[in-house]
Amino acid sequence: MEESFFLEEIIKTVKKYFWVILLITILGGIAGRVLSSNGPAPTYEASSLIILEQKNNETNGVINQSPDSGRFFNTAQTLFNTPVILEPVIKELNLEKSVKELSAQVSVSNENSSQLLRVTVSDSNAQQATDIANSIVNVYQQEINNYLDVETVKTLEKAQSGQETQILHNRSNANMAMGVIIGFILGSLLAYILRFFSTRKKVSN
Repeated sequence: MEESFFLEEIIKTVKKYFWVILLITILGGIAGRVLSSNGPAPTYEASSLIILEQKNNETNGVINQSPDSGRFFNTAQTLFNTPVILEPVIKELNLEKSVKELSAQVSVSNENSSQLLRVTVSDSNAQQATDIANSIVNVYQQEINNYLDVETVKTLEKAQSGQETQILHNRSNANMAMGVIIGFILGSLLAYILRFFSTRKKVSN
């Protein structure tokens, strides 16, 4: 009996103050959308791909492949984020960044444990991301032989202007949905408050 009465009260409240609930729900969705549009600007990613072959040792005419290739490629990857590579890039492109700041934008991955290394650069400017990725690879090819015994280093894929990947940092749809839910809850709460005072006023009269 009490449950049916409570359900009846909910239905009456929703019917009477439906416009209040709907209005607050819509305003919540709009607020969520506006907050998303004021979020951080997107960043762009550009990448270049190189192939890197370690020089084999030759003993008595027999070519022996180095057993420590894992260490070789770890060193080769780490070298990308060092001042040896990044300082010439900063100078070449006239970047207003420190080596530390630029290093945070650069990531290097080994493609499926192969001899392929992918250099990815993220930046708020799409063209600059591409320019940095290509400049890093060019400088790397010039410097790598000074630090590692390399047989081959060659660019297989250059970063292309206009093909950068856009990374969005806001969640506009999720924020709007959350705004709708919060708006619905607040609208329902306001509807019950209005009904409470309306009922109280009738009783007092």
